[in-house]
Amino acid sequence: MREQNCVVFVEVRSRGHKTPVPAAQTVDYRKQRRLFRAALVFLARHPEYDKFGSRFDVLGIDRSQEHPVAVDWVRDAFRPMVDDQG
Repeated sequence: MREQNCVVFVEVRSRGHKTPVPAAQTVDYRKQRRLFRAALVFLARHPEYDKFGSRFDVLGIDRSQEHPVAVDWVRDAFRPMVDDQG
Protein backbone atom coordinates (compact mmCIF):
# COMPACT_ATOMS: atom_id res chain seq x y z
CA MET A 1 0.00 0.00 0.00
CA ARG A 2 1.23 3.52 -0.69
CA GLU A 3 0.30 6.62 1.28
CA GLN A 4 1.71 9.86 -0.11
CA ASN A 5 5.51 9.35 -0.19
CA CYS A 6 5.49 6.26 2.00
CA VAL A 7 5.29 2.55 1.22
CA VAL A 8 3.13 0.95 3.91
CA PHE A 9 3.54 -2.71 4.79
CA VAL A 10 0.44 -3.97 6.58
CA GLU A 11 0.23 -7.15 8.64
CA VAL A 12 -3.37 -8.32 9.10
CA ARG A 13 -4.16 -10.43 12.16
CA SER A 14 -7.49 -11.93 13.21
CA ARG A 15 -8.68 -13.48 16.46
CA GLY A 16 -11.87 -15.18 17.57
CA HIS A 17 -13.90 -14.46 20.66
CA LYS A 18 -12.14 -17.08 22.81
CA THR A 19 -8.69 -15.50 22.51
CA PRO A 20 -7.82 -13.14 25.38
CA VAL A 21 -5.06 -11.23 23.54
CA PRO A 22 -6.17 -8.65 20.96
CA ALA A 23 -5.11 -9.53 17.41
CA ALA A 24 -3.07 -6.36 16.91
CA GLN A 25 -0.89 -7.31 19.89
CA THR A 26 0.12 -10.69 18.47
CA VAL A 27 2.85 -9.40 16.16
CA ASP A 28 5.88 -10.41 18.19
CA TYR A 29 9.58 -9.72 17.58
CA ARG A 30 10.01 -12.78 15.31
CA LYS A 31 7.08 -11.76 13.13
CA GLN A 32 8.37 -8.20 12.94
CA ARG A 33 11.75 -9.49 11.71
CA ARG A 34 10.04 -11.62 9.05
CA LEU A 35 7.98 -8.65 7.88
CA PHE A 36 11.07 -6.46 7.74
CA ARG A 37 12.94 -9.03 5.65
CA ALA A 38 9.96 -9.37 3.29
CA ALA A 39 9.89 -5.58 2.94
CA LEU A 40 13.59 -5.57 2.04
CA VAL A 41 12.97 -8.15 -0.68
CA PHE A 42 10.01 -6.18 -2.03
CA LEU A 43 11.99 -2.93 -2.10
CA ALA A 44 14.95 -4.63 -3.78
CA ARG A 45 12.64 -5.90 -6.53
CA HIS A 46 10.88 -2.55 -6.95
CA PRO A 47 13.55 0.16 -7.26
CA GLU A 48 10.85 2.67 -8.24
CA TYR A 49 10.21 3.03 -4.48
CA ASP A 50 13.83 3.93 -3.61
CA LYS A 51 12.97 7.53 -2.78
CA PHE A 52 9.97 6.61 -0.61
CA GLY A 53 9.95 6.13 3.14
CA SER A 54 8.42 2.99 4.61
CA ARG A 55 6.14 2.18 7.51
CA PHE A 56 4.86 -0.98 9.20
CA ASP A 57 1.20 -1.05 10.25
CA VAL A 58 -0.78 -3.79 11.97
CA LEU A 59 -4.47 -4.34 11.30
CA GLY A 60 -6.12 -6.35 14.07
CA ILE A 61 -9.57 -7.87 13.59
CA ASP A 62 -11.19 -9.19 16.75
CA ARG A 63 -14.53 -10.95 17.15
CA SER A 64 -16.35 -11.23 20.46
CA GLN A 65 -19.78 -12.03 21.81
CA GLU A 66 -20.45 -8.32 22.45
CA HIS A 67 -18.97 -6.96 19.21
CA PRO A 68 -19.22 -9.15 16.10
CA VAL A 69 -16.22 -7.37 14.54
CA ALA A 70 -13.81 -4.83 16.02
CA VAL A 71 -11.03 -3.42 13.85
CA ASP A 72 -7.87 -1.89 15.29
CA TRP A 73 -5.49 -0.27 12.77
CA VAL A 74 -2.16 0.53 14.41
CA ARG A 75 -0.23 2.94 12.20
CA ASP A 76 3.56 2.83 12.51
CA ALA A 77 3.17 -0.18 14.82
CA PHE A 78 6.89 -0.92 15.01
CA ARG A 79 10.24 0.16 13.65
CA PRO A 80 12.83 -2.48 12.81
CA MET A 81 16.27 -2.22 14.35
CA VAL A 82 19.07 -1.53 11.88
CA ASP A 83 20.87 -4.77 12.84
CA ASP A 84 17.71 -6.81 12.04
CA GLN A 85 18.75 -7.10 8.39
CA GLY A 86 20.64 -10.35 8.98
